[in-house]
Amino acid sequence: LFIADTNNHMIRAFNLETGTVSTLAGVGFAGSEDGDATSAQFSSPAGVAVSPDSTTVFVADSWNHRIRTISILTGEVETLSGAAQFGGGFRDGTPTMAMFRQPAALLAMNGGDSVVVGDTGNGRVRMINVNDGGTTETLA
Repeated sequence: LFIADTNNHMIRAFNLETGTVSTLAGVGFAGSEDGDATSAQFSSPAGVAVSPDSTTVFVADSWNHRIRTISILTGEVETLSGAAQFGGGFRDGTPTMAMFRQPAALLAMNGGDSVVVGDTGNGRVRMINVNDGGTTETLA
């Protein structure tokens, strides 16, 4: 089970069998760096979803206004979609052009080929196509 630890800017792993909690990714202070899970930074992550094959955790990195991925196999954190824009915004498009405002809820769908995003600050439901590298479109 994976949990967005919003106030600590981390993604946690909870082992249901042992009851232990560990850090999957994040350093404990706000930032926006991609990279290895032990050095990557988040800013108030609000939601997570896991790919059906359990190899990827999708993260709604709310105050960075981005959707990020964590590879469970390698520990690598990458930005899937969301332009670097202070305060966020609203725009569909390629991963570096799409803009979100405080995304919060995520749902991995279609076998992990797409991720539905509750784009809270924009009051919209968006979808990211994972297969083409992260193109974003508005559903509602």
